[in-house]
Amino acid sequence: MWAQDAAQVDFDAGVSLAEEYTDNVFATSNDRRDDFVTIIAPWARLSLTGEKFSLGLDARAELGRYADYGSEDYDDYSVGADFRYQFDRQFFVFGGLDFAHEHESRSSPDAVFGIEPTVYDETSGYFGVGGRIDERRYRFGINARDLDFDDVDSISGIRIDNDDRDRTHLEAGGRIGVSKTENGEVFVQGIYEKRDYDTAVERDSDGLRAAVGYTGSIGNARGEVMLGILSQDYEDPAFDTVTAPDFGLDLSSSIGDSTRLTGIVERSLEETTLTGASGYLATSAGLRLRHRVSQNVSLAGYFFLTQNDYQQTDRTDYLAETGLSLRYYFNPRVYLDTDYSFQQRQSDAAGAEYDEHRISLRLGAALDNYYDEGTGNLASWGASSFYIGGHVGNLATQTKVDGPRGSNGFLTADFGDNSPVAGLFAGYRANLNDLVLGLEAEVEFNDGEWPHSGARNFSVERGNAYSLSAISGLRTPGNALLYGRFGAISSNFTSQYQLHSGPVVTRDESELGFLLGVGAEIPLNGGLSGRMEYQLRAYDDYWIGAPQGGAGDDNFANVEKGPRYRGGRDPAYIAKSRGRSLESRVLKWPVSE
Repeated sequence: MWAQDAAQVDFDAGVSLAEEYTDNVFATSNDRRDDFVTIIAPWARLSLTGEKFSLGLDARAELGRYADYGSEDYDDYSVGADFRYQFDRQFFVFGGLDFAHEHESRSSPDAVFGIEPTVYDETSGYFGVGGRIDERRYRFGINARDLDFDDVDSISGIRIDNDDRDRTHLEAGGRIGVSKTENGEVFVQGIYEKRDYDTAVERDSDGLRAAVGYTGSIGNARGEVMLGILSQDYEDPAFDTVTAPDFGLDLSSSIGDSTRLTGIVERSLEETTLTGASGYLATSAGLRLRHRVSQNVSLAGYFFLTQNDYQQTDRTDYLAETGLSLRYYFNPRVYLDTDYSFQQRQSDAAGAEYDEHRISLRLGAALDNYYDEGTGNLASWGASSFYIGGHVGNLATQTKVDGPRGSNGFLTADFGDNSPVAGLFAGYRANLNDLVLGLEAEVEFNDGEWPHSGARNFSVERGNAYSLSAISGLRTPGNALLYGRFGAISSNFTSQYQLHSGPVVTRDESELGFLLGVGAEIPLNGGLSGRMEYQLRAYDDYWIGAPQGGAGDDNFANVEKGPRYRGGRDPAYIAKSRGRSLESRVLKWPVSE
């Protein structure tokens, strides 16, 4: 960093190398495929800051290479620039330009199932003015986004034309404060939006959003909340005008000196090309947690739930996303991330459900220091211990069945039932400051079963299971433990299949799967502790039919979920752990403004 003509110039760059495992490459409910992905992600940013102005230039890329499914390889990159000029305390201008070349995730509901992921370009720009009038803040601006989707080949060799998805989004609006309070400001906000498709398909629309909100402090939290209405009118007479409540929340609160918790609620009306749907109303709510264990160790986690309500259709999707990341700095410039993420979609549409686990190790480095060397304390290991315990709970076993029916028919359906479950576990824990890391093994006893009778009789009986999982959690001041777990589980499944009055085919094998759990552990009297935990599990799918190995076999994919109530010997006693919209880029007031 150096000074030149009263301006300050800063350049920083870095790169990360990750190896990632996914158990569901194509985001399918049945016939899942797993693979390893090598990801290289370089980035650079140049910033110029003067007394009245700032200018930033940045570039980044993410290059992914799959070990087995090379068709999924991708080369994403983006470049951008942003500026701000402060004329005086009462008035400033700002803006930016971006270009991104990206690929569409296989989990997208608009994915066209080409032999390769759909690639698209997004060009966007924004410009705004802001300032104060009688100490009341205001911002007005425009935002434009242009999306251009490439065509892609289908499995049959036919070229899929994605021109009907190419479109331009134009937004114009403003926000102005109307009343000052002791800790913040009340504002009103309005946005006009036009969505214009390049083709003759009548999906063009115009929309309005209006809201009243508050930004500032609410108790120990700081951020903003708002409530309003949104309306979108479509050119196609077959599509009704969509009118719905609009709301948002973005609040952050510090919990002690090292932890920050952020709550987010968002609603938006998104585009889709699904037949019969004008769009879908997306409503999301979630939490983000960041905790600094020490100067060189940090923990981050998130959990989000999203409802996608497709307008004028019977389809509604529910998306659950959660993840945990542990970062360790070898020195102020080099770090190692250990990441885990889980995503699940449940849907009214047959075959649209899926779940996916991802695990990755990422090594990263940058030119600038991530923290100042010599300030603060480094993480140190504390007490470690072994522990044992038992659990009881309820297990819901669900089997997703997918297979041919008749000459051109197909069945996609779910079957399942609930059953009691019990087990024993033993583990080992170590404390890294207030972070608890551990490894736990478990044996589980169960004999739940679901049967189906008809022209085809089939059933699944779930037997005993064995699991090994890693646990990571935070110890609260009251000595309770809030934790998450991820691991591998092997469960026995006895599946039977009979076609009409033919012979019964039996498949009795153990299936390997992944488990995810979140829970809380509370110390009790006498050196005991109690846990309450909720788990999700997904197993390798398999084929079964009568006769086995024929063209009419069905694919069975087993998933499980349910609460666990655990008790055990306390270890301490044994041994003495929204994107590129106008609102986010132009109208939202920074905390420091």
